[in-house]
Amino acid sequence: MESQIASRVMDASKVVTFMQFVSDPEILKILTDKNHYPILKLLKTEVSTVRELEERYEETTGKKKSNKTIYRYLKTLEDAKLVQPVGQLVTPGKTATETIYGRTAHAFYMKPQDEKNYYESEIGQRVLKHLALLLKPVFNYKNVDLPKFTRVMHEHMVKGEEKLEEIAEEMGDQMAEALRGTNLDEINHILKLASTISAIKSNPNFNTKLDECYS
Repeated sequence: MESQIASRVMDASKVVTFMQFVSDPEILKILTDKNHYPILKLLKTEVSTVRELEERYEETTGKKKSNKTIYRYLKTLEDAKLVQPVGQLVTPGKTATETIYGRTAHAFYMKPQDEKNYYESEIGQRVLKHLALLLKPVFNYKNVDLPKFTRVMHEHMVKGEEKLEEIAEEMGDQMAEALRGTNLDEINHILKLASTISAIKSNPNFNTKLDECYS
């Protein structure tokens, strides 16, 4: 009965962006943490109070967490700017109100802090070396100029990130609707593919540049 007479007073000043690009290593850990991720997943479908999240958390994960634990998870997510208070649940006859929490963005795109320099790192160089070997049949088994290949791939990746940010800004709520029903892992795969395709589409000389890496 209490839930039927309680009213939700939402804070209109709270802005929810469509996409939030996350590169901080500590925040990336929180995003993928087995305890915090279910909270983000639940808040994607519905803003909730601590009490509501406590009930839904157990239903979703099969693990019972106290309201103090749920609040601690929310505090961590709030400090990471992934979650924010978006309103109050007001119950007539009660002086205390319950804070309603929501996400700061519809989608979180995880990209490592050094992603743009990844292909120039020692690990990135090894990856490109093996990638170049795998691509040899595509380029008639020619030798590859690894430094040139590195530059081309680096430029391509940077362009993809730029195009993805442009798409997110242009589409806004339409992009949110297009990704409705997907989970965090699926969203990141979709966005990485969108980044790759956008970069290729905006750079008609990409194939030519790749060809020039092989001789």
